[in-house]
Amino acid sequence: TQKESFLKYKLPTRPFIHSAQKPEIQKFFQQHKALVAKKRWNGYDGNGTTLLKTQAELLKFLEENESYLADFIFEKFISFQEEIAVQAARSRAGHIIFFPFVKTIQKDNKCFLVVGPEKPDLKMQKKISRYLNKIGYVGVMGLEFFKTKTGLVLNETAPRVHNTGHHTWDSCSVDQFTMHLLCGLQDRLPKIHLKTKNFVMLNLIGQSTSPVSIPEQSKGNLYWYGKTNRRGRKLGHINFTGETKKSLLKQALQELKHWKL
Repeated sequence: TQKESFLKYKLPTRPFIHSAQKPEIQKFFQQHKALVAKKRWNGYDGNGTTLLKTQAELLKFLEENESYLADFIFEKFISFQEEIAVQAARSRAGHIIFFPFVKTIQKDNKCFLVVGPEKPDLKMQKKISRYLNKIGYVGVMGLEFFKTKTGLVLNETAPRVHNTGHHTWDSCSVDQFTMHLLCGLQDRLPKIHLKTKNFVMLNLIGQSTSPVSIPEQSKGNLYWYGKTNRRGRKLGHINFTGETKKSLLKQALQELKHWKL
């Protein structure tokens, strides 16, 4: 239904098919040469997503999921330069503001680093604003894109505050959580000002089931979620702010060496 809403309101997205019929899926594969199968429910951080680049991979997937094909959509696989994200906020009266566009760096299908600010895409902002108004959305929404040679292609949205916006606690005059509440409490939303020239957010992702010992000092601002350690689980994040993206990325990667996750 999310993908169908993108098409309805003319947001650029990857061609897709939703079908439980093998011949139809195979025909779609032949048209596009490679597909991404995505589970329609309970998919996150790469879970429920399968890349199908060969005929053998497709046939194996169809056989293993024969009774559950309706639980998936199949999207055209596209080449992209990098991944971009943004948080948009719409008030109950229709006032819309945008947080900074950011670049996201993935590791093992999970968001590892968020770097910003990136140059805003004003044409895309207009399309998103129209979309939010048409569906009557109230609150913060996270949007994730693929950057291609021809522009941004919308991958998916999250109708809530989002991990790629956690930098806002330290980078912006209003964080995404406060803004989410203000969307339902008032008609006009406060303008967002950057409090720093550049920022980087590092996600702390579990690698084992061992209890985590938190280092005594950090060069960034640590947000610890208090979760039990588990491989692949986001346990917290650290925000770094400063003059250059290069120096902040270096800080983030050095910081990670002090953690035994």
